[in-house]
Amino acid sequence: MTQTILIIDDERSVRKTISAFLEQEGYNVTTAEGIEAARDLIPGADLVISDIRMRDGNGIKFIEELKEQGFEKPVLLMSGASNFAESERAIQLTEHPVIPKPVVFAGLLKLVKKVLRE
Repeated sequence: MTQTILIIDDERSVRKTISAFLEQEGYNVTTAEGIEAARDLIPGADLVISDIRMRDGNGIKFIEELKEQGFEKPVLLMSGASNFAESERAIQLTEHPVIPKPVVFAGLLKLVKKVLRE
């Protein structure tokens, strides 16, 4: 069964390039341009990859909210400008480092495979 990855990012180009790469690797990918658009897509995702800073909110706060509601699927957070406090909180929530932007695809793929195996 093909695993589904949800990418949440307010930058269209980021969604498009990461989505195309992961689809080439055999994953089913859905995308959302922000937190509100992602809410209905969360239940169908095997993995969520979210930007931290978006126009309609903060990815860390969104993941905290999901976890309070019992969401247990893996999450990776990415950022082009995270600070130390955000990075620390992201690691606490996801148990993985923040993925820096621009994304290095080889590193992303390795992390995605690792997270989906766990």
